[in-house]
Amino acid sequence: SAEQALADPWFKMMLGETTLDKPIAISALTNLKHFRADRKLQEATWVFLVSYLSTREEKGQLLTTFQALDLNGDGKLSRDELITGYQKILGLADAEVEVDAIMKAVDNNNSGAIDYTEFVMATINRQKLLSKERLEAVFKLFDKDGNGKLDRDELTQLMKTVNSDVTQRE
Repeated sequence: SAEQALADPWFKMMLGETTLDKPIAISALTNLKHFRADRKLQEATWVFLVSYLSTREEKGQLLTTFQALDLNGDGKLSRDELITGYQKILGLADAEVEVDAIMKAVDNNNSGAIDYTEFVMATINRQKLLSKERLEAVFKLFDKDGNGKLDRDELTQLMKTVNSDVTQRE
């Protein structure tokens, strides 16, 4: 029936009526709470890992969660949207305190909201993403001369790339 067709997850996603998959959302919000990228090198590594080495499935699950949390559909998670998400999924009485800490740690471009890239970097499953093979691939990318060490010039170039990526996200 038409009613059954509209209840299909694909139609709900296309109509912007995504629902939270509770286990995935709990995992994403927990990872979001614990994420810290205090250093530029760490941020550059996360950006590369998420952009180039995470699977379509890994990003797809997080996209669904992001869309369900993004109540106004603007492509950013505001403080209020995160508080609402925490209250619905985790039932935290201190959601505001948690979300304020998350905003400080995850909103790298200081826009006052968490964009999709920041969300994915903070919420992706680190155990899967940080496999030895994936980390070696990142290191090899950063190690331009292939000598097994990161020198000052390679780190300088890397920081320029990260700053460029951050500027583009703003």
